[in-house]
Amino acid sequence: MTGGVFDFDAVSRDGQTVACISTSGSRTAGGKAAVGKLLKIRSDLLFLSMAADARVCLLVLTEADMLETCRREQANGRVPGGIEFLLADIPEELRERLQAARRRASREMTAEAVEMLPDELVIGVAKTDDI
Repeated sequence: MTGGVFDFDAVSRDGQTVACISTSGSRTAGGKAAVGKLLKIRSDLLFLSMAADARVCLLVLTEADMLETCRREQANGRVPGGIEFLLADIPEELRERLQAARRRASREMTAEAVEMLPDELVIGVAKTDDI
């Protein structure tokens, strides 16, 4: 027991089923492996594995490619036992909103966008008159 608290994305009324939900795909907008997203899922898997009072632990994914990645991780022994993966089919309108949000987030992280940021934000330097 860790003594900490983790808020699952979904919990049944009786507390017997807990779930984490991920809308992440397995690739970045640039086509690279989404390492950071997979690390977040691994963190969720850790907390699911520590849910002592739950009988059913679910990782609900909205992207089929991430489901494939998770199942591959599971087949290679890199997923705690007792966790089930589910693919959620989300409505088209919600999927479109999700894709639009991803495009906006991706644009925020481009090299051009970072170049437009003040140096203080990029390199963490405080202005001397702020000290």
